[in-house]
Amino acid sequence: MYTSIKSKPEVHIFSSVLFQTNTTLLVFPTQLLLVDPNYTPQELADIAAFIQQNFPDKKINLFFTHSDYDHVVGYGIFQNAAHGIMSAPMAALPSERKKDILQEIKITDATWYIERSPETLIFPPKDIVIEKDGQLWEIDGYQVRFYFAPGHTADGLVCFVNDICICGDYLCDTEFPFIYHSFEAYRNTLQKLSQLFKQYDTRILLSGHGKVAAKSAEIEHRLLLANQYLEDIEKEVISGIPLDENYLQKQYPFWWGIKKFHHENLALLRKEKSGGS
Repeated sequence: MYTSIKSKPEVHIFSSVLFQTNTTLLVFPTQLLLVDPNYTPQELADIAAFIQQNFPDKKINLFFTHSDYDHVVGYGIFQNAAHGIMSAPMAALPSERKKDILQEIKITDATWYIERSPETLIFPPKDIVIEKDGQLWEIDGYQVRFYFAPGHTADGLVCFVNDICICGDYLCDTEFPFIYHSFEAYRNTLQKLSQLFKQYDTRILLSGHGKVAAKSAEIEHRLLLANQYLEDIEKEVISGIPLDENYLQKQYPFWWGIKKFHHENLALLRKEKSGGS
């Protein structure tokens, strides 16, 4: 699915048939910022063709919000981009972890019978590395600010430009919070995002999966749902009383496909509460 937004900068979103994973394209006067290009070879070819047809003379810059396999899968198609931006923790991933991520792509492709050229399976190399919170990157007179966002993964990164936020796998309308790294870090990131939305008067939220939030009220609603979910699973872990999952099933249309992540969240939180690491 394709969506465009007449904003400054102009935004184009390409949503994959797999997990509604979004590729976001920001258009600046002489350059582009392409975020998390994905997923199937045909979808990636279509994105490349769209850029060539509409912006043939603009330089492409890549931004990877985090290292999940579905967000780095398209690097090989755009490896000639001018720059690639990622967080310092992502840049510091050990080679074995990078191999594991590429293996996840292979497994997913095998599961869905997706044929992909092996030479495009490349983990993004470090180029522009975001080393500090609020780091500035200037492009064609626009100021892009990057902020660390751990919780979903340890290497998450979000960015703000004008009233637009690109937030990776936070605040997706298709998913409750998926917590792979840390419950406390996730909660802190939600609090941080809430403050940053006010600071930047954010009106357009571009998440990694699902639909765009193009109104402040929708952004606030997603924040409310995410915080409520964290509160609910914390109550379950502390009290031992199981959460009524009916409301999650009603809220998230793909519940039966993502239910396992809810139980993994609970297991991670129990481990954190018991002092495990």
